[in-house]
Amino acid sequence: MSDLHIVEDTSPQLGGDLDLNGHLVAGATAAEIGCLSGVSSAIQTQLAGTEKTANKNQPYGYAGLDANGDLVGTLIPRSGTAAEIGQIVLLAGEVAYCTDTGQIRIGDGTTAGGVGIVPRSDTAANINLIQLRPGELAFCTDTHDIRVGDGQTLGGIGMALGGSNFNFGAVNTTNTAGYPLRPYTSSDGLTAVIAGGDYTAEFADAQMVLFSGGSQTATTFSGASYDSQSDTTTVTTGGGLGANGSIAAFPGYSAACGVGCAATGAVAFAANAATTASGTASHAEGGVTTASGSASHAEGGSTTASGGCSHAEGFTTLASGGSSHAEGVQTTASGSSSHAEGSGTMADGVSSHAEGEGTTASSTGSHAEGSQTTASGDYSHAEGSSTTASGGSSHAEGGGTTADGDYSHAEGSKTTASGDSSHAEGGQTTASGDCSHAEGSKTTASGDCSHAEGSKTTASGDASHAEGSRTTASGDHSHAEGMCTTASGEQSHAEGVCSNASKSCQRAIASGSFNGHPSTTQHTEVVVRCETTDATPTALLLRNFTPTEGWYAETTPTPYTCDASTTYACLIHLAARKDDGTSAMFLRQVVVKNVSGTQCRI
Repeated sequence: MSDLHIVEDTSPQLGGDLDLNGHLVAGATAAEIGCLSGVSSAIQTQLAGTEKTANKNQPYGYAGLDANGDLVGTLIPRSGTAAEIGQIVLLAGEVAYCTDTGQIRIGDGTTAGGVGIVPRSDTAANINLIQLRPGELAFCTDTHDIRVGDGQTLGGIGMALGGSNFNFGAVNTTNTAGYPLRPYTSSDGLTAVIAGGDYTAEFADAQMVLFSGGSQTATTFSGASYDSQSDTTTVTTGGGLGANGSIAAFPGYSAACGVGCAATGAVAFAANAATTASGTASHAEGGVTTASGSASHAEGGSTTASGGCSHAEGFTTLASGGSSHAEGVQTTASGSSSHAEGSGTMADGVSSHAEGEGTTASSTGSHAEGSQTTASGDYSHAEGSSTTASGGSSHAEGGGTTADGDYSHAEGSKTTASGDSSHAEGGQTTASGDCSHAEGSKTTASGDCSHAEGSKTTASGDASHAEGSRTTASGDHSHAEGMCTTASGEQSHAEGVCSNASKSCQRAIASGSFNGHPSTTQHTEVVVRCETTDATPTALLLRNFTPTEGWYAETTPTPYTCDASTTYACLIHLAARKDDGTSAMFLRQVVVKNVSGTQCRI
C-alpha cells in the first residue's frame, strides 16, 4: 500500500457562479455585487436613501453616535404655538414647549396638548375667559392672583395664599365681577381675614370669613364698601373681631390683631395693644404706637412714625421727618433723613444727628452728641457737655465751649470761638477775632488774625501776639511777651517785666518798675527820620504805617514825646546823606527830662 499525502490548498479558486459564501451571483452587475448580500439593487437603493443626515441632531430628527457608539447631541423637545401643541396628543412623558405662552406641557398619552407644568399668565379678564384644565395653574398679571383649574369654572378657582386652614365653602362660584378672594394671615399665625373682592358676590348673606386659632367661623359684619378701581373692600364692625378683642376695620391687604389695634392704611399691619398703622405699607407694634407715614415703622411704647419711610422705636419717640429715625426715650427726629437717639435728643435739621442726652442738632448736616450739646450751625458738630456749635461748619467740644463763628473751633473748658475760622482752646479762652487763636488759660484774642497764649493774655490788635502772663498786645502787628508787658504802639514790641511800648515801632524791655508803675524803668529803642532840602532845622519824627495789598503805606508822622515826669538818658546815632552821595554820622549822648509835663530840657 502506498503512502497517502495531503497537501493544503492555499490558493482556492472560485468555481461556477458562486461567491465566497456560496451565493449565486450569476447575472448580477458589478454595482449589484457591491450591495448587501442577498438584497436586490432596487431594495439597496431604497435603503441607502432612508438616512436623512440633515436631520441628525436636529428638532424632530435623530441623535447621532460618536466613534464609541455613544449618543451625542442635545435633546430638544417638541415646540410650537399653544394652539398647535393643543391639537397634538403627546405621548406619555413627552415634553412640548409653547413658543407664544412660554408654557411647558407634559404628555399623558390621552389629553390633547398635554398638561401644563408652568402657570399660564395673562390679565384677570383674559384668564376669566379660559376654562382651565383640572390642576392647571394660571397667574393674573394685573391682580397678582393665582388660579387653579377644575375643568368646569371659567377662570378657575382662586388659591388661598395665607395659610393651610382656609375653607372657601362660602365662595359664590357664579361671581362674574372678576375679583378673586384674597386672604391675609397675620404674623402671629392665629388670625386671618379675607380682604379684597366683591363681598356681595363672593359671600353668602354678606358674611366675612374670619379664621382664628386654626378654626373657621363666619362673622356677620355691619357694613362693607367696595372700590373696584383699587380692588379693596373696607369692612366695618361694631363689636370687634377675633379672640384678641376689638380689631378695627381695614382695607385691602391690611391686618390688625390685638386690643384696640387699627390697620387703616393699605398693606398695613398693627399688632399688640392700641397701635395704629394708618400709612400705606406701615407697621405699628408694641403699645400705643402710631405709624402714619407711608412705609413707616413704629414700635415700643407711645412712639410715632409720621414721616414717610420713618422709624420710631423705644419710648415716647417721634420720627416725623421723611426717612427719619428716632430711638431711645423722648427723642425727636423731625428733619428729613435725620437721626435722634438716646434720651431727650432732637434732630431737627435735614440729615442731622443728635445722640446722647438732651442734645439738639437743628441745622442741615449738623451733629450733636454727648450731654446738653447744641449744633445749630449748618454742618456743625457739638460734642462733650453743654457745648454749642452755632456757626456754619463749626466744632465745639469739651465742657461749656461755644463755637459761634463760621468754621470756628472751641475746645477745652468754657472756651469761646466767635470769630470766623477762629480757634479757642484750653480753659476760659476767647477767640473773637476772625482767624484768631486763643490758647492757655483766660486768654483773649480779639483782633483779626491775633494770637493770645499763656495766662490772662490779651491780643486785641490785628495780627497781634500776646504771650506769657498778663501781657497785652493792643497795637496792630504788636508783640507783648514776658509778664505784665504792654505793646500798644503799632508794630511795637514789649518784653521783660512791666515794659510799655506805646510808640510806633518802639521796642521796650524792662526788669520791673518803681512803685508798681509800668515803664518807670525800662530800655527803649526807636527809629526817627526826616527829609529836608535846605539848612533849616527839621524835626526827626516817628513814622506810622498801615498795611496795603502786597506792601504798606505811611500815615501821618508824629514826634517822639517824652512821658511826663520822666528822665531819659539818650544815646543818639544819627546818619545823614545828601543826593550827591555825601554822607555823615553823628553820635550824641544827652539827658532829656520832662518836669511835670511843662518843661523839657536837654
